[in-house]
Amino acid sequence: MLIRAAVFSDFAALRFVELASFETPRNAGAVNGTPTASSDEELQHYLGHALLYVACDQEGSAVGYCGGYIAERFLHIGEMDVHPVGSERGWVGGF
Repeated sequence: MLIRAAVFSDFAALRFVELASFETPRNAGAVNGTPTASSDEELQHYLGHALLYVACDQEGSAVGYCGGYIAERFLHIGEMDVHPVGSERGWVGGF
């Protein structure tokens, strides 16, 4: 697995991962409703703070991501998602 800084062209793949990851807590009964993904503005906020990272599999496809920002010396994790296939394979530990 490769973890690298994300770029704007990753945004569509990150939203795909985010929407797919919604199914895990839904299946566990933890959430319900219609899933939504982060907007370009939200992802750009993390990217603008240089705190948007994407985890890629051997083929270079996004399997997870994490975005955050620093405020008053504290790191705030705003979003972290792992594609359900990745979580089944133990990729969460890669973050």
